[in-house]
Amino acid sequence: MTTGASPGIALGPAAVSHDGPGVLVRADLTVAEAVTLDPNRVSAVVLAFGSPHAHSLMLLRAKGIPAVIGTGPGVLQIADRTMIAIDGSTGEFVVDPSDEVRRVFTARADELDRRRSGALSRAEEPAHTRDGTAVSVGAPISAVDDAMTAATNGADFGFVRSEFLFLNRRDAPDVEEQFAVYHTIAELLDGRRVFVRTLDVGGDKPLNFLPSSPEMNPFLGVRGIRWALTHGELLANQLLALARVARTIPLSVLFPMVATLDELFAARRMLDDAIRQVGQPHDLRVGMMVEVPAAALKADLFAHYVDFFSIGTNDLTQFTIAADRGNDAVAALGDPLDPAVLRLISMTCKAAAERASVSICGELAGNPVATEALIGLGARSLSVPPRSVAEIKEAVRQTDTGTAQRFSEVLLHTDTAGAVSTLLTTREHR
Repeated sequence: MTTGASPGIALGPAAVSHDGPGVLVRADLTVAEAVTLDPNRVSAVVLAFGSPHAHSLMLLRAKGIPAVIGTGPGVLQIADRTMIAIDGSTGEFVVDPSDEVRRVFTARADELDRRRSGALSRAEEPAHTRDGTAVSVGAPISAVDDAMTAATNGADFGFVRSEFLFLNRRDAPDVEEQFAVYHTIAELLDGRRVFVRTLDVGGDKPLNFLPSSPEMNPFLGVRGIRWALTHGELLANQLLALARVARTIPLSVLFPMVATLDELFAARRMLDDAIRQVGQPHDLRVGMMVEVPAAALKADLFAHYVDFFSIGTNDLTQFTIAADRGNDAVAALGDPLDPAVLRLISMTCKAAAERASVSICGELAGNPVATEALIGLGARSLSVPPRSVAEIKEAVRQTDTGTAQRFSEVLLHTDTAGAVSTLLTTREHR
C-alpha cells in the first residue's frame, strides 16, 4: 500500500545516495538525513516504510520534494538508474513507466505548475477572506536558504525550526554563530516577522554531540522544552542570540512541547535574563507551541502569559490519538481531521479570545481543503510549506468567515476523521 506523503509530481532515475541526482529510494528517512537533502538534486523520495506524519516528511514538504511512503520492501530491489514516476499527492508511483504513463504524469505536472503559476501571481498580496478577515500565511525554515524560498513564494512570515543549526554536527553553535544565522534569515525575509521555535530535540531528533539516555518511549520522554530546561546552558545561549536579534528586527520566540505553567515560567525567566544582558528588544513577542492535549485544555491559563499560540497539529494528533507519528503501523489512526483534534484546536482558539493570537502549523495547515475549517475554528495565521503559500492564500480568499464558523461547528460534531474528510472534499468540489 502506498501513502501520499508530500505533494508534487516527479519523473527521474532511482538513486541510492543522499545527494542524487534522481529519485531517492530508501527503507526510511531520519530527520537528520532529510535536513541534508538538496531539492535541486533529489527530485523525489520513495520510502519502503515510514509515516506521512513523521518530522522527516514535514521537512520534505518544506523543501518541495515529492514523496511516496509505505510502499513495501519490494522497492528496495529497484535497480539504480531505473526510471520512476511518482505523484506525492495521490501516493501513486510507477517503476519503469511506459511512454504513455510518462505523458500522463508529465501532463499532471504541467497542470500543477499552471495552477501554481496562477496563484504565485498574487502571492505577494495579503490574504483576506471575502468578508475582510486578515489571515497571515507563512512558511517553515529549516535552513538559511529556506528563508529566500519563503520570501519568493510570498510568505508573510518565517517560522524557524532552530534545531537545524544543531543537528549533524560535533558541537553546539555558540552565541555568535546563532546570532549570525538568525540575523541572515531576517535579512533574507526582508522585514517580515521572524518566528523562532527554540531548540526542539529529543524523540526522533537526537543530537550527536550530546547523546541522551535511551528511553522506552522517547516521544513521551525528555523532548522540547523539557530537554532544553535540563540543558540550561544551551537554551541560555540560544535566548541570548535571539535577544540580540530582537533589538533590531520584529521577532517572535516560541517554546516547544510546553505542558505546564512551570515550564513556561522557567523559559520566560531565562528569556528575561537574556534581555537584561543585551537591552530591550525592538518588537519581541513570546509564544508557545500547543502540541499536547494538556496545553490545549489549559489554554485559558496559558493565554495570560503569552502573546500567541502555535498549534502543532502533527504532535497534537499523535498525543490525542495515542498513535506514534513515526510508526507506519498506526499511521492511519493519526489523522489530524479527527474530531477530537479539531475540538482541541477550537478550545485553544476560544481560550485565546482577545488575549493571544493563534497560528496553525503542521500537515493540516498546508492542506487547502482544510483552510476554511481552520479559519472557522479561529485560526488567523497558518504556517505551510513554502511552495504551498500562494495556494493557501488563494484558499483564504475564497472563504467567508461567518460561513466558515458555521461549517466548523458541523465538523466538531462529526463522528470520524473519514466523515470530516468527506465533508471537506465535498465542499471543495461544490
